[in-house]
Amino acid sequence: MTIGAMFACVFFGNLGKGAYTPAGYAAVINYHIKASHSPAAWKWVLGLMAGHAAMAAPMQAAMEISLGILLVVDLSSNVVTEVNVVDSNSTDGTPDLTRRMGRKSSRNLSEDSGGLV
Repeated sequence: MTIGAMFACVFFGNLGKGAYTPAGYAAVINYHIKASHSPAAWKWVLGLMAGHAAMAAPMQAAMEISLGILLVVDLSSNVVTEVNVVDSNSTDGTPDLTRRMGRKSSRNLSEDSGGLV
C-alpha cells in the first residue's frame, strides 16, 4: 500500500510539473542523461525515450497511476506477485521502509545481480 501511495504521489507531482507533456518529459529525461553516471547503453535507451516523448510520456503516466491505484487498493494481489526495490545508495530511508514491510531491498544492483549491470 505504501509503495502504491508513492507511485500516486510521483504521478501527481510529475503531472503538476508538466513532466508528462512531450516537452516536459524530454527535458526530465535529457537532464538524467547529462547528470547521471549511467552506462552509455542506458543513456542511449533514455535518449530513445526522450526522442519519442510524445508516446513515452503518456505511457509512463498511465503505468505510474495504474500501478499506484492497484497497490493502494490491493487489487494487485492477483496481478502483481513481486515488486523489486533497487536502491542506489539513497538517503531517503527506502531500504529501511522496504525491510519494515517485509520486503527485500537491494542496495547495489551490480552486487545483487551478479554484476549484470
